[in-house]
Formats: sequence, structure tokens, C-alpha cells
Amino acid sequence: MRVTKRHVLYPMQLGLNHTTMAGAQDPKSLRVAKNISIRNQGGLRKAPGVTAIPYIGNRYGIQGICHFFSTVGGSRVDEIVTVRQGRIEVIRNERIYDMGLQVSDSDVVTFERFANKLIIHFQNTEPKVYTAGGSTVSDLGIPSTHQDSPPTMSRVFQFRHWYAGRGTYPDRLTVSAINSLTDYTLSGGGFQMKINEGDGDPKGITGLSPSFNQSLFIYKYKSIHQIGRSGYGYGLGTISEELGCVHHNTIVATPGDIIHVSSFGVHSLVRLLSAAQNPFAHVLTFPIFEWFQENVNWASAQYMQAAYDTMTNSYLLAFASASSAVNNTVLSINLSNLQITTWEDQEFPAIGRYFEAGRPRVMVAVEGKGIGYFDPTTTKIFDSSIDSEIKTGPIMPLDDRKSIVSFTKAFLLFKPTLTSENAELTFTWFIDGKRISAATLSL
Repeated sequence: MRVTKRHVLYPMQLGLNHTTMAGAQDPKSLRVAKNISIRNQGGLRKAPGVTAIPYIGNRYGIQGICHFFSTVGGSRVDEIVTVRQGRIEVIRNERIYDMGLQVSDSDVVTFERFANKLIIHFQNTEPKVYTAGGSTVSDLGIPSTHQDSPPTMSRVFQFRHWYAGRGTYPDRLTVSAINSLTDYTLSGGGFQMKINEGDGDPKGITGLSPSFNQSLFIYKYKSIHQIGRSGYGYGLGTISEELGCVHHNTIVATPGDIIHVSSFGVHSLVRLLSAAQNPFAHVLTFPIFEWFQENVNWASAQYMQAAYDTMTNSYLLAFASASSAVNNTVLSINLSNLQITTWEDQEFPAIGRYFEAGRPRVMVAVEGKGIGYFDPTTTKIFDSSIDSEIKTGPIMPLDDRKSIVSFTKAFLLFKPTLTSENAELTFTWFIDGKRISAATLSL
């Protein structure tokens, strides 16, 4: 007797999975997930577009961006501070103001905020301090003996300014007096810490975490350390001696975790601290381990930048693909379901936090187009349309490799979310590895 049934073959709830471990790959995961995003409850949709932040000025060569909030004269003000082609520029009232400083146009830039001031770090120049509404920047005021080898990163922890990344002393932390950006003397309450100096680490300190669980986590290239307050000052402990971080700008805080990138992949600090239960649970990119190793230009890892997208609970990492020297791909990891997708076809030299219309967003610089923010209500990056592509793995009828069925009809459920824009969908299907046909729908 012939029985006709309807069966959901592919619920479209999983993201990329490129693992080569036999039998480990979920058959309902994707082999290609280009320019799509996965919602917290499953289901695919086009990657968010980018809505422009209005301003008049040059839009090329952006190295770093920061949405800076400050209190001035009892009022809350905000400005966008950028480093572009080696110049510090401020976007204020939709105009660009040059702060009168020239550094290398290839320098990696990092930012930190402390007491209504913005600290801007470079690779070869003494850090600068910017105050909202200003027309220039000032020197941070580090000790004169540090100026020839300035710090490249810093964090604020327990009302002190902690900086590191000095080329001549790559394993040392310098700490300010409480509530001070200028006093690093021992007599004033400042001090220095050696983080396993002489341990053979190839680069030394590569990143500092935001404050998390009353601790500051220090990342070297091949290890992670924890600093916490003790009864006699600050104590130092080691979290890992084989796992580290490629760069400070990949370290991002979420509401309940710290995420970073090592030469191994993307990692969760909370999962690492509880790794006794599952040694590899902290590797969020484990399903694409080989793909990630082969498709990242590790020589350009210092230019990676990351941000946390509150609206989708996702970690977004901008990186240079293996064939590129600049950031041209965003890796999106949904932290609710740990599904992975990629956003491609544009240069994304810088990303960061942004606050728009009462909601937190992710700000992004798109080379040649300017600064905007990721916006799920549009399918264009400024004025360029987004092409999306997905490719499934083999679909087993009734989820059983031994079943043999005759297909009579196949249904693909697709819902345009923006009916005002033209869209085209091409669906291609294969049976037993042979291409059967394709259909294109104009919507």
C-alpha cells in the first residue's frame, strides 16, 4: 500500500558546521551560511544591512571607532571618535573635527574610558586623552621612561588605570593610583606587576579584559591569568598555560561572559573556567575549527575587531579572510544557540558599540562608504544590496539512511520581510549527488 506523508526535511535552525570528524557533523547543519543570521529561536533570515550615521566628510581609511558618552556641564553628551588615515577625528553635530594629531595610518587603535575621558592607544605613539567637546587631545601622562615604548592597551579596574603592551617590557602591567590617569608612582599608590615574565611567550601581554566577577583577566599570546583583590593587595593566578589571545580588540564583555579569540578559535571565559565538565565546551568555533584555521589571515590577526550585539545576543568578529589583508568578513556567533554564520563581500575595518534611538547597536565602518550601524530592518549596506547564500548537507529521508522514498512534491517556506525592495530567490536541488533542477522566484 502506498502511503503519502508530509515530512519536515530541513527546519533551518542550525548554522555552519565544517568539522571533519566522522559522524560528528549534524546532518541538518549548513555547509554555506553567507550573509544570513540565525534568530534565537531558530529560522534563517538575511544578514542585517547597515544604516548610515549622517555626517559630512571623508569615508576612507578608518582604523578605529568609538561612541563616546560623557558628562559636560551637568549634561550628557555623545560623540563618535574615529582614527582615520592616522588622524584623530570627532563626529559632532554631523560634522568632522580634526584633533590635530598624525600617527601611522596602519597603527592598530584601542580605546578605553575613564572619568569622563577617552584614552586612545596606538602602536608607536604615546596614548592620547580626549575630553568631549574638545578641539585637541593631550598626552596621557605616562612616566617618561615609558614614552619610548608606549602602552598599546588599557582597562579600568577598581578605580585604577591598568596599561600594558609595551614593546620593551611585554610582560608587565603598570597600574595608576586610585582615580588617577597621571600618577603611576609607588609613593602615590601606583605600581607594576610582572605577568610570568620569562615564560617564553612569543608576544607577551596581548589583551586585558573588562572587569568581570571582581577580577581582571590578563591575556598573553599563550596563557590567561587572573588578578583579584586580596587582603594584602592584588593576587595573581593562572587560568590556562596553553590558551591565550591574539589581540586586545577581540576581547568583548557580554551580560554574563567574556569572549575572545586565540590562535585556536573563539572562546568563552565562563565555559573555560568550568572546563572540567567538557574540555572543549569553551571553543565556540569548534564546529568550524578547520575552516576557521584555513580561512583566516592570521598574519593580520592584530587588526581583528569584535563587538557584542545586544539585540541578537551575538558575538561579532571582523577579520581578514585568508585571501585578504583587511577585515572583509564578519563571523556571527549567536550566544543563545551557538550557531555560526558569516557576513561577507564588504570591507569592515572597524566595529564597536553604538547607542541609537534608545537601543544598543553595533557600529561599523565600511570602507569607502563611511560609518553606520547594523540594522535588521534594511537589506542594504548603505546603497548596496546583500546577496545571501546557504547550502545544506545531504538530507536523509525520514532521518533514516536506510529509507527509500519517492518524492512527489517539495515545499520551501520563504517570507519576504521588506516588501518594498525587490528580491530574488534561487533554489537548486540534488538527489544522490546529482543536480536535478533549479527554480528562481522574483518577489
